[in-house]
Amino acid sequence: MNELAARKRLLVKESELNRETLMLEFSAIGQKTARLERWFALGLKAYPLLRGAITLGRSLRGNRANRSGGLIATLGKGLGLARAVLGVARKPAATSPSADGR
Repeated sequence: MNELAARKRLLVKESELNRETLMLEFSAIGQKTARLERWFALGLKAYPLLRGAITLGRSLRGNRANRSGGLIATLGKGLGLARAVLGVARKPAATSPSADGR
């Protein structure tokens, strides 16, 4: 019986050592992957901002394939329409004297 009890105590001690070794290995893995976790967290935070900036850029640029303008083109067209409706004309450019003297 003493032999079985001694074997049991030996297995318990070995199990405790294996558990501590495993905890140390997990700690080392956690330290090695901490930088990766920080970059991943930063990426998760920055993704909505980056996605919004891309969407804004696309809306400002317009769709070149369909030749429909973006926000800036739409504003330009609206200003052109307002000029036409209100009769606002651009100032004529200064003309240089012609070669025939007129």
